[in-house]
Amino acid sequence: MDNNSSTDPTIQRDPTPTAHDSNNKIHKQSRAFFILLFIGLLLVVTIILVVPHINVQSEESKSNPAQNEPEDNKSTAENTEDANDGLTSENSNFYDSIIGANEANGQIGDHVRGKADSKVVVIEYADFQCPGCATMMPYMTSIYEEYKDNVAFVFRNYPISSHINAKPAACAAEAAGLQGHFWEMTEALYAKRTDWIGLSGAELNQAFLNIFKSVAPSGDLQKFKSDYLSTRVNAKVTYDYSLGHDKARIPGTPSISVNGTLIDGDYETFDDLANGIRSEINKQLAK
Repeated sequence: MDNNSSTDPTIQRDPTPTAHDSNNKIHKQSRAFFILLFIGLLLVVTIILVVPHINVQSEESKSNPAQNEPEDNKSTAENTEDANDGLTSENSNFYDSIIGANEANGQIGDHVRGKADSKVVVIEYADFQCPGCATMMPYMTSIYEEYKDNVAFVFRNYPISSHINAKPAACAAEAAGLQGHFWEMTEALYAKRTDWIGLSGAELNQAFLNIFKSVAPSGDLQKFKSDYLSTRVNAKVTYDYSLGHDKARIPGTPSISVNGTLIDGDYETFDDLANGIRSEINKQLAK
């Protein structure tokens, strides 16, 4: 054996890649190609499936831009207008007269005491949480007692938004009214106003239930609770408010009108306001 064979150039490592190395490179290139092909196919499928759907939605939106707007988004004022269009065309003084049950007010008409068919109609817009309305209530009861044989007295709800318990109280009065106890509940809510104006949630609901039990010992408590939370009662309260806000355009609460004439003189005391109401009633009765 030649001791110098290790230096023979014929046995030096060949720098050219082996067949195994070439195969690895080909496999890597193949994997990259298939990955890119898969991604491309995925994009094509996505475009085919999604783009037509977007176009359809776009065309539908153009043809009917309000298609996704719930019907409940209609304003209460619009609903009131729609329901009363026919009625107002027959009676130009519709909003200053006694309003019966209709679709917009949840089939709950005006609450009337006194002479319902009188030529003189006194309408009070009031907020149950309003301290002035609470003070005015005994005056209105006194005026009612004086003129009940000749005048119709109507109460409409006008819960001011800053009085958070005013609307729930109005709903309680309306719920009691569905069992024939509206006026008793109204007077009791004002008389016990300081007991409930600071409550909320279950405590507030229970306070109204207790007041109802006090004015209607034989009343149906389950019906009261159901009606108190009903869409029907809510519709009535909201309807009353829209009449005062959009039609009568009352300046605040309490607001009292006699045959459409708002008693808005510069009265310094509630006694003066009550006398102003009496004066206008007498004037209207004398016609």
